[in-house]
Amino acid sequence: MCSGDHHQPPPPQPNTPQSPSSSIAGDSTPTPPHLHLFNHGEIHDAHCHPTDLLFHALKTTNGSSNFEMKTLEPDAIASLMKEHLSDVLTSMNTKILAAMATRSNDQALVRALANLHPDKIVPGFGYHPWFSYMIWDDSDAALVGEYEKAKANSKDGKSDLDEAEVFREFKSTHYLRVLKPSPPPEFIHCLPTPRALKADILAELRTHISEFKGTGRPVVLGEVGLDRGFRIPWAQGYTPPPSPRYKQFSPYHVDLKHQMAVFLAQLGVAGEFGVPASLHSVGAHGAMYEALKGLWKGWEIETESVGERRRREKRATHKAANGGRGLTEDERRWIRKWKEHMVYDSEEEEEESDSDSDPEDEHTGSGDEEGGVPKLRKEKKKKPDTTKSTQTNQPQLGTPAKTPPQGPPPFPPRICLHSFSAPKEGLSQYLLRPTPTTIYPTQIFYSFSTTINASPPRRPPTGKEDEEGEKEKEKGKEQERGDYKPSASQEKKLEEVIRLAPEGRVMVESDWHSPGQEMDAHVCSGVEMIRRVRGWGEEEAVRRLAENWRAWVFGREEGDEGGDE
Repeated sequence: MCSGDHHQPPPPQPNTPQSPSSSIAGDSTPTPPHLHLFNHGEIHDAHCHPTDLLFHALKTTNGSSNFEMKTLEPDAIASLMKEHLSDVLTSMNTKILAAMATRSNDQALVRALANLHPDKIVPGFGYHPWFSYMIWDDSDAALVGEYEKAKANSKDGKSDLDEAEVFREFKSTHYLRVLKPSPPPEFIHCLPTPRALKADILAELRTHISEFKGTGRPVVLGEVGLDRGFRIPWAQGYTPPPSPRYKQFSPYHVDLKHQMAVFLAQLGVAGEFGVPASLHSVGAHGAMYEALKGLWKGWEIETESVGERRRREKRATHKAANGGRGLTEDERRWIRKWKEHMVYDSEEEEEESDSDSDPEDEHTGSGDEEGGVPKLRKEKKKKPDTTKSTQTNQPQLGTPAKTPPQGPPPFPPRICLHSFSAPKEGLSQYLLRPTPTTIYPTQIFYSFSTTINASPPRRPPTGKEDEEGEKEKEKGKEQERGDYKPSASQEKKLEEVIRLAPEGRVMVESDWHSPGQEMDAHVCSGVEMIRRVRGWGEEEAVRRLAENWRAWVFGREEGDEGGDE
């Protein structure tokens, strides 16, 4: 989630066609380009926020940024959906939208939208790292102790406990723990009352996810994650000191340790229900990978090695080239016996033969062979084979490499790293195996958008915002109009990452907050960007991206690895 948030000014109103652009996404025109891609098949949006504009409208109508959706009855929310979003959604060409929630106020909106349009919306429930500071960790014994202490101190002889007074004391302890640097008491006083992680947030997630899982409808966890760069906005009612550097956003950021606790707890709920997740990561790609790797430890799955897979594919190719006929057992036996008395012309060839050869490879002939017969040097004693295991109970492929821990896994079965912005080295770490014959238990998908991946880079405040801020605003306007083109280095980084991602794990998203033609345009621009980099035709790109989206939401059939290697 990178636009249309309630911390920022309201986004532009819908029905104004806008389209992002970059040199790898193609030239832009005043009308949205690439919409013809919808003629090639179904296109799905892997990550968007179609309820954001409605929330902004409700907040403006109620005249308060502290407006709470819980003050509205479910029927009232459904009525608002029908009035403001239903017609726009049904007019869209994008087949299905994965609609993400991010904070307390839009969980109910996403739920209502998915119930009104079950064939159009796959709901995502979760709490974005930008809002994690408004959650206190009630799994921390020390914090619970602080809560109980504040509760005791707030009684002051009163017969009834005033919940607001309880948290007046506790708010200070909580916010001083999670915000860095420490904010002044006046600022803390204006911040909202935090909600408990286990008692409130996780219970709410379980309720929403179980509702959709229980009726067989798809549902995901999202948007959740980590963000090192975000600074919280100035609280309503607080007058910030004059500063050219901190105008809309304060200097306070959310401690990464606290973000991590909220993030991991939500992943545990996804693992409990076996639903996929959409993850946000800004400036925290290494921390996120290490966190996931820690969750996966002990849950690794046994599989064939890369070499075994290549040899299997080579045998299949040989068999296809010979009309479906493979080697007979007598032919295999003769080749093995023949190889026992042969050595190759160099140690390098010998090692290659020992580690990556197969009887059928010798049958076809290759390299420095003459007529398929390797050159003989002299006979040499056969070395004892120390590579073969003497164990009789080898783990079966596709099963855990060892007995996994008890209980549900603490991680989702499938993860989408949305608007993936890490360099190629950040993606490469997810392609590594824990061991040559095991893989991690979560399938990782990578989605890309022109709204984020091909947008102007975000720079930290410099103290010269009056001068430089105007330049940044103009770049943002260029992107909205479709005139912005990324720098050569930005474009090169994006191309490298899109090429490196396994073809069975690439997805497209809009990450847009306004449903309608402009969201369609952003999705199509993303498809065009990906297909140009991957060298796919239009029809192939639409087909592949749709298959990958279904694989992320529903899972692949057993044995389909999705082009991991």
